[in-house]
Amino acid sequence: MKPKIKFVMLQLKLGGGNKVFVELAKVLNGLGFDCELIVGATKHHDSLKTDSIVTSKVGYRSTNILSRMLSLFALLRKLFFAERHDVYVFSDPFVALLMLLVPSKRMMRFIQADDYRLFDGNRKFPQFLLSIYHFLMQISFLKRNVTMIFNSQFVYQQYRKRGPSLQKARFVYPGIDHKDFFCETNAVRISDSIAVLAREEPVKGLKVVEDALEILKSQGHFVKLAKISYFGTRLLASRHPELEHVQTSSSCPNRYVLSRTDMFVFPSLREGFGLPPLEAMACGCAVIASDCGGVREYGKHNDNLLFFTAGDARDLASKLVSLIEDKETKEKIRQAGLETAAQYSWKNAGAALKKHLSECFNL
Repeated sequence: MKPKIKFVMLQLKLGGGNKVFVELAKVLNGLGFDCELIVGATKHHDSLKTDSIVTSKVGYRSTNILSRMLSLFALLRKLFFAERHDVYVFSDPFVALLMLLVPSKRMMRFIQADDYRLFDGNRKFPQFLLSIYHFLMQISFLKRNVTMIFNSQFVYQQYRKRGPSLQKARFVYPGIDHKDFFCETNAVRISDSIAVLAREEPVKGLKVVEDALEILKSQGHFVKLAKISYFGTRLLASRHPELEHVQTSSSCPNRYVLSRTDMFVFPSLREGFGLPPLEAMACGCAVIASDCGGVREYGKHNDNLLFFTAGDARDLASKLVSLIEDKETKEKIRQAGLETAAQYSWKNAGAALKKHLSECFNL
């Protein structure tokens, strides 16, 4: 009988953590496991393709807070009465809080961000709710019989500040689908062009990019911004009509834009791993990334990318100018990025997870 692995997710929306689970499930299925995605369905639940993976949607397609709460309750009920011999892998911090109410089962928590500080600085999160969240998250770190794994040394070090000591630190580093992210051979790269991947939330740093571009304009540097968007970033194009907004799709994937762009800017203020810069490296972009934590897992300043101080528009503008003016350094960074990206794959990530499952649950 194949070992059963259940990946528990709140929703099937586009996003780093959800994508990681889908890709890992694909690899584990190929390695002889029987994987299933258990999803508390929301309004985003159709936006991430799961291919042939068995998917159980236990909640509701929601448009308001009540239906979302009902979806959470449905997910909790599903987990409460679930089979005890299956292994349940979860990552979302709210799922981690739900798991506090679930009887002891074989559980693996894949921590992909600084969960404790995840909502710090979020204006939509009132202070009293943030205090409750901090308290419950601290409790969740103490739950027994849960195997912890991490996606970067940065995330592990943040966990160590608040969680109990672990016998062994376990890691699964995300990968790249090299069939989706590679240099298109016939693509013509636009000199001194920029691609940016960021959402409108303040923590994603889009305002830093806007301010840096204004600084570049004032200095007389012409830079074309090729905009890659998953969510509501059309607002940037409305504020700056001279910028090109690109809505990626199956007919116009990220690779299409990245293969034709000179530099990739990643302005996020805080990341557990930061997969987009690695994907941009695979497509041949010279990467400039904020020093936001997890990117240091693979990024080396002045080698395969340039770091700028997170939130500092002047530093970002300075790094952009340095690559615009120094073509030799830009090409060196581009080549080193290609070599770095080649080392990361979902096959390697799946093999690492399989090893941890075998060691922890005798599978």
